[in-house]
Amino acid sequence: MRAGLIRRRVTVQRYTATQNTLGEEVESWSNLFSAWAAVAAVTASERFASGSQQELATVTHRVTMRWRDDYTAGPKDRVAYEGKYLDIESAVDPDGRRRETVMLCRELVGL
Repeated sequence: MRAGLIRRRVTVQRYTATQNTLGEEVESWSNLFSAWAAVAAVTASERFASGSQQELATVTHRVTMRWRDDYTAGPKDRVAYEGKYLDIESAVDPDGRRRETVMLCRELVGL
C-alpha cells in the first residue's frame, strides 16, 4: 500500500448496549482506535423507504488501512470519518500477507 493514498483519518467504533436509569437500552458507541486510511466511494443508489415518502440513498465505500494485529472486525462495528458513519459489511486481508485490511462499508443517508 502506498503511503500517499492513506490520507484520511478514520476512527473505528464498536456498538455497545447500555441501559439508562429507567432500564431502557441506549445506543452507545466506543472508539476502538484511530488510523490513517484510504476511503473511496464505490457505488451509490437511491430508493424510497417502504411505507413512507422518505427517500434514502445508500453509498458504498471501500476503506483500506494498514493491517492491525489487535483488531478483528465485529458485526456491529463502524467507521467514522469527516462527520459520516459507515457500517462495516466485511473486512478482509486481500492477499493473506497481513499488510492491509480492506473494509467494504455502507452509509445510509436520508435525503
